[in-house]
Amino acid sequence: MAKQAKSGSGIFATDAIFYDALRRCPGGSAGPAPFCGGTPGGTNWNCYIGCNFGGYGTSITTPNYKGITGPFYYSDSLPPMPASRIKRPAQAMIFTDTLTHYVHSPLLWPFTRDADGDGLKDSSAVDAGIAYNDARPTVERVSFRILWRTAGASDMTSRFWYIE
Repeated sequence: MAKQAKSGSGIFATDAIFYDALRRCPGGSAGPAPFCGGTPGGTNWNCYIGCNFGGYGTSITTPNYKGITGPFYYSDSLPPMPASRIKRPAQAMIFTDTLTHYVHSPLLWPFTRDADGDGLKDSSAVDAGIAYNDARPTVERVSFRILWRTAGASDMTSRFWYIE
């Protein structure tokens, strides 16, 4: 069971549940995450269960996809996304291993740099100095090479990224 979340106003990252052991990914460890600079703030743990962050709820168009970039987003102008928009729930990435609480969808923030030095683009400039768009794909449930494979400049080959 999880603790009740903070009520009222305030920044979610200051709530005790934000770094609670319940959210810690067992594949993580104490200390800096690979290719991500220093130790994450808050604790010395480097991998938490986080959401697939899709920007601000607006649709995008790439050469192979038109739809939302992730099921979770920040917005003051759009209502919450209905779960019925997820066309293939068993194939959609809802939660994944992250540094703190989200992964920036590469559909919205395409990979432009090679952070781990293997010769393949794997990160965008959305968070300078942080690899893999804030995810921890090397803590594997789906093979890193399958999940992180790109198809052109703005598409991903894995269906896990495509929500609609």
